[in-house]
Amino acid sequence: MLYALHQEDGRIHQANKLYDADTKRYDDLLNDLGHAYVKANAPALLPPEHWMVDVKAKEICERPVMRATAYANIIKAGTNALLLNIPHGADVTILAVGAVIRSVPKLDGDELEFPVASVPCKYTAVITLWPFKDCTIEIEAIA
Repeated sequence: MLYALHQEDGRIHQANKLYDADTKRYDDLLNDLGHAYVKANAPALLPPEHWMVDVKAKEICERPVMRATAYANIIKAGTNALLLNIPHGADVTILAVGAVIRSVPKLDGDELEFPVASVPCKYTAVITLWPFKDCTIEIEAIA
């Protein structure tokens, strides 16, 4: 039996696999400690970057996929890159050469345009907003 301990918003902060058929003692322990949890018959642990708890339904479900995209994944160096369909309130981080070059917390729109260097470079945009799975978009600036 899989136990997913979760926060109020459904984020799984601990997952335990119990192989004992008698789960009552473990249920009692979690209840005594005040943990919010759901149980599921799953073959293995489920990674929280892909799974969450639907608190109302009291079940484990897959996190929704974010539909953010780039207007173009290959662009001319020295122009602007454009990200589209970003959920309102998402955090956007732009990386290049292994470093953060721009960070926008709680975007107030659904698009983000940013300038790219005048030399060829690869950019990675990481967009995060609960409960969506993190979205990674690659953009390559070419000469």
